[in-house]
Amino acid sequence: MLNSSLDVNLCESFKPPGFFLVSFSLLLAPQIFNLKFTAKQLSRSAVKCEKEEKSERLKVKKAIEKGNFDGAKIYAQNAIRKKSEQLNYMKLSSRLDAVVSR
Repeated sequence: MLNSSLDVNLCESFKPPGFFLVSFSLLLAPQIFNLKFTAKQLSRSAVKCEKEEKSERLKVKKAIEKGNFDGAKIYAQNAIRKKSEQLNYMKLSSRLDAVVSR
């Protein structure tokens, strides 16, 4: 009869093929879900910024028509800021999609 601690070690050392891959993917499932969810949130934010940029452009146009050039300048700065926010959200979203797909 073998030593009982040796029996336990033999049983623990025997793992079926692919055991580590399955357990590893189960451990990563919540993180993958969170990454996908965050990427979707970022793409939604990009769409929101695009809408806000369009509204700021309309405000610029109306302010220029009224002769309010100082207000138009502020609206134009806001539109530029929203456009850069949109691009940054899209970049981050695509990076997260790339990480998830690996």
